[in-house]
Amino acid sequence: LYSADAGVCPKSHPNVYYNGKYCCKVNKEKHYKPQKSKCDGSVISRSSLCCERDQFTRCPSGICNNAACAIRNEWDYWGADMKGGRSKVARRNVGACIAKCRRTKGCRSLAYRPSDGTCWLKHTSNGARSKAQRDRQSVNMTC
Repeated sequence: LYSADAGVCPKSHPNVYYNGKYCCKVNKEKHYKPQKSKCDGSVISRSSLCCERDQFTRCPSGICNNAACAIRNEWDYWGADMKGGRSKVARRNVGACIAKCRRTKGCRSLAYRPSDGTCWLKHTSNGARSKAQRDRQSVNMTC
């Protein structure tokens, strides 16, 4: 894992896609049938090829990595919590939450609250919605 401080999408377009070359304003693919699952209107991911409403910008550093195993500080992957996926982690650091996600079948991303050690495991990449949030760290595990 690496810090989200280098090679990240701008806050106005926080969702990386197209293998890190572009950043989308919304956390959703545009629906475009010829591209099949790469543009099916689902939650955007690094392998997506289409951005909803074509609201995108090029990655300012060439390749952005913020949606692929980066720890995103002050960012929340909200929703899409796994059943029984909310808990406190003993070591009270994002690394303990990442380890828990790796041990849990079906965990694709997580959100962590440093102030009290709460860890939310997610069954989708980037949760249901991705947004700026104080006292949160989020990690997409599908990289």
